[in-house]
Amino acid sequence: MEVLSFCLKQSGRIERQPEDDEAVTKIVNQVAASLTRSSSEELSQETASSGGALDILRILVCDFGAFIDDATLVIVTAYTDSRVAWSNEHMASNARTILDRTLAQDRKRLFITSVVLDRYIRPVFSRESSSRITQTGRVAHYTNGTPHRGSQDILAADTIRKPWKHERNHAVAVFTWAVGESNESLIGKHWPLFTPVLLALVEDTDSKFKAKGLKILKDFLARCPASVLQDTGLGEIFEQLIFPILLSLPRLTPENESLELLEPAYDAAIGLAAAQFPDDRSRHQKNRFLTRLLRQGPIAGHYHASEYPKIMEILSRQASLILQQLGTCAIPHLREMLPILTAILHDPFFASCPTCVEATSRALSAMLLNCWPVMSQPTHLAELLSAISVCWLNLRVEQGGVPENAASRKAVEAVADLVPLLTSIAASAEISLQGQLSSLCAAEPRLVDLFRGPRDDKHCLSWRA
Repeated sequence: MEVLSFCLKQSGRIERQPEDDEAVTKIVNQVAASLTRSSSEELSQETASSGGALDILRILVCDFGAFIDDATLVIVTAYTDSRVAWSNEHMASNARTILDRTLAQDRKRLFITSVVLDRYIRPVFSRESSSRITQTGRVAHYTNGTPHRGSQDILAADTIRKPWKHERNHAVAVFTWAVGESNESLIGKHWPLFTPVLLALVEDTDSKFKAKGLKILKDFLARCPASVLQDTGLGEIFEQLIFPILLSLPRLTPENESLELLEPAYDAAIGLAAAQFPDDRSRHQKNRFLTRLLRQGPIAGHYHASEYPKIMEILSRQASLILQQLGTCAIPHLREMLPILTAILHDPFFASCPTCVEATSRALSAMLLNCWPVMSQPTHLAELLSAISVCWLNLRVEQGGVPENAASRKAVEAVADLVPLLTSIAASAEISLQGQLSSLCAAEPRLVDLFRGPRDDKHCLSWRA
């Protein structure tokens, strides 16, 4: 394989003959057979033979105009994701080049729908069923009343061998490629081919596959027409799938699984809001969706997992994104969100997790910017000043001298950036904070650095003695 690859790379020294096309076809068939054999195994680790086969196929396609049949191209798509165990950056680059050079736009569309989704993916996932959709992948408006994914279903899921988890484990990578290469027109016409696989992955009990399904769902939603989500009821089904995952929190869910699931779940939920309600005409519906997301996500999550810094970091970061999208419509949630965020800054244990402090400070910044008409109330100003001051002192105790790493520096900067925002909001309401700031600095001189006024770019990268 290595010798053949070396020889083919010397294409400039090869004198082409009329009978070369037949020889190229034979080489393609032999290399494809090698790649297929390697891929039909567990595909659990990167193999030199697969890398060499992809090298040769790329050269044959790019330099010799070789034709690759559909069956081989399906195997090639399994290597386009460098994050899977059986591929790497070089192999993924070769695989993408082969597909880009081989599949013209018309052939690609037919290849995705007929070859990949219909003839390859559908049989692999044929054992999967959901009461939410029919056997053809369309929304089920009437169900048989059987509880969905009850204890018996979960028990059965552990005993039934799912080929896409075992001997056909590359099917998920192939499906990921198909979603990424689809456009709005293709999904708008052929969406029932995608839905059974999406539901099978997101409903799976294994957090690894559930997280992967959520990431693929996010990409699918970015390409799915709003009319499909609204008119078919598909948007509601995805909403019912995603929202329960937002409560995959300690202690009911192991912390490592929560960390694996929460980020992609929120990404999918926010992506669903953007895809289902894309314009100003549906702004009210989008705000209602985001309000529910804020209440059932970050707000509810705080009461379940407030002692887990990494979990609270994710919730704060997602709250910031939701608040930014809600704009001034976030004002009704100020009463609940402000105590949650300031409690994190007050807690001395969170100072040891600078990324959480930074995420919380950014969420408070989003709240200040979008809820400024009511943030100038004296009680809110006092609560924020207290939280900022305490957090600053906690960080100083935790870090000692100069912050040692980038995460610590970003946390200090994020806390300090709240001060000019707060003073600007107070000034807009003709309230001067100078007296309160002076009193705080007199009581605790270490706060002088925080409140000392205009700052240069390094204003919070060191502490005064």
